[in-house]
Amino acid sequence: MQSSLLSRILQRLDFTGVLQLNISKGIESNLLVTVMLNNEQCGNNAKNGIPPFAFNATPQEFDEGFFE
Repeated sequence: MQSSLLSRILQRLDFTGVLQLNISKGIESNLLVTVMLNNEQCGNNAKNGIPPFAFNATPQEFDEGFFE
């Protein structure tokens, strides 16, 4: 049985804070996915200048390599 996306996130990522995952349709069959972590416990103001990770790929490409 294949694990769900949320189960895979919890298994592979150890984070503190709010993980924001945005998925939108792109051109043709591509998906635009952005991932950003907000951690209010971090006292370093440099956290505010970190842009979200942005990915643009087909659903198949995400299935094959998003967690690699």
